[in-house]
This record gives sequence, C-alpha cells and structure tokens, in this order.
Amino acid sequence: MRVFIFILFSLLSNVIYGQSPLCASRPTTFCCEYVSSVTINGKTFTGSNGFSSSSGGSPAGYYDYAYTKDTIPRLKAGQSINISYTAVTNGNYMEYFKLWIDFNGNGVLTDAGELVHSSNYSWLGTKTVTATFTVPTTVFNGEVYMRFVMQYSGSPTICGTYPYGNTFDFKTTITGAKDPFRCS
Repeated sequence: MRVFIFILFSLLSNVIYGQSPLCASRPTTFCCEYVSSVTINGKTFTGSNGFSSSSGGSPAGYYDYAYTKDTIPRLKAGQSINISYTAVTNGNYMEYFKLWIDFNGNGVLTDAGELVHSSNYSWLGTKTVTATFTVPTTVFNGEVYMRFVMQYSGSPTICGTYPYGNTFDFKTTITGAKDPFRCS
C-alpha cells in the first residue's frame, strides 16, 4: 500500500509542480544582460526585470512556461509565425539568441530543422528583435515543446549551464500538418 501511495503522490506532484521535460538549461552568472519579454504567435511572456539573480526565474534566469496555462497559441503547419523579444544590456555586449521547436514531438530539440531562429547582436541599452519562421507541413500534429535562449558571448546550446543570459521553455500545439509520423 505504501508503494501505491508513494507512486500516486509522485505522479500528482509532477502534475501540480510540473517542469518542462526538456534537458536542463540555465544561466549561472548575472550582471549585465537579460531578456525582459518574448512574444511568439501574438502571446507575450515576461522574463527578467533586472541584472541580478533575484530579478526573476526559477532557478534564477530560467522561465518554464511549458507547464502553465500560458501556452503559445496553436501553430498551424505552413503558417508564417512571428517572434519578437526584448533584451537589455548595460554595456556594448555581443548577445546570441536561438529558438528551437520540437517539430517531431520526440522531446529532443537537436533534430534537423528544429532550430527556427538564430541571431546575434552587439548593443547597449534596450533592443527589440522581430523575426518570422514558417512551420513545416510535415511535422507532428499535437503538443510540442519550444526553447528560447539568450547567451552572452557565445552561441547557445540546447542543454547545460552558461554564464549570463536567460532560458525560456514553452509548449504549444501544432495543427494542420501532413503528420508523416502517423500511419495512413
């Protein structure tokens, strides 16, 4: 009976206090830059509000929107999707940005075509970047995870820790795809 209660408690804990199933990603150092917001498909998500580790995230600098009611509006296959983000620096620093989407729904973001945005800029102050990407028509229909990372002085990787920046995890649903992963 104790084993059953333990398993039930474990399952309920994950539902109540769920966290993105993606690999861990977060900054380890804070001082000079942060992402204040990310907007994808018309939905805005807030980020840090200052240069210190106490300015947001849990753990600091990491934002898990994958297990909140604030999911990204549905993405339609073949549709062009808008993304914008606002970042702040207190010096003229080179910052790198990437957005991945798990188009095949396997929980891994390293598959071909899943990196949908990559850019880098050097600036001082506040900068807002806008971009678009197109959802392929041959992707998974259903819930998928997304990750956005800003990192100082180096191209972000999907997993691991890095000095200075922010990580955001999201969830959305894709519809209208040809779904090559489903048998006809």
